[in-house]
Amino acid sequence: MVITDFKKLENPNLSIPDRDLRHLEKLGFSKVTISHMDNAERTAFLVIDGEIVSEKDIYREIDDSYGGAVLSEKEYESLLKSYSTSYLPKFSSLERVSLKLLHEGGRNFTLITEHHFDYVSGSIKPMGIEIQLPQEIPAFENYAKQVWWTASTIGPKKIKWGNEAIHPSSQPIENNDFPFFQMTSSPSLYYSVPWKKPGILKDVAGLHFTTATRFETPEDYNFANVFIQGQNPYLSEHLQFDLKNPE
Repeated sequence: MVITDFKKLENPNLSIPDRDLRHLEKLGFSKVTISHMDNAERTAFLVIDGEIVSEKDIYREIDDSYGGAVLSEKEYESLLKSYSTSYLPKFSSLERVSLKLLHEGGRNFTLITEHHFDYVSGSIKPMGIEIQLPQEIPAFENYAKQVWWTASTIGPKKIKWGNEAIHPSSQPIENNDFPFFQMTSSPSLYYSVPWKKPGILKDVAGLHFTTATRFETPEDYNFANVFIQGQNPYLSEHLQFDLKNPE
């Protein structure tokens, strides 16, 4: 089952004032992520204010070896539509990634990452994500949650969903091509996401993983830098904000 309408992925039981919804979207959270936050999580994020100062959106077609092609948004949406209208086997997964760096003011920042699989081909390995901040900049708050959607392979295509909080581990992601990410002195957060698996007569209709990391840069830093690295599939990205020349 391929879902092209994101509204079908939102929690139908969401009860949140429009003002709060708009505020959380302004911070950089998608409506899908917001709708699957509990009241305590939404309340914690509503105290944050600021503006997005650096962002990247990535669209990918991923093969069974976790390689693949980076697509434009138009190419991705076209491929997703073709998946939804074809009954032929598909051998590539489709993933979109959203990375946003929010400046809260002063030297406080929040990094928001969202990883969404619109289609999963075959079995899927746990995804590894590393959020790395420069030396001497530990995160003072972090949040991570995975959400999944399933549907029966027979009968009515009723979509069911579930979620799970994911806690950071102490194990770094290995990457010989980018040894910078192996610096043990850097205050990294490592996440291993044990994706929901298809079951008997049950298909995975979508997978989503969100992280939010709040940190403060020291007074002698001119830039806010954060690196995002991933495995299964591979990811290596960097967001930056110039504190001395914000324009």
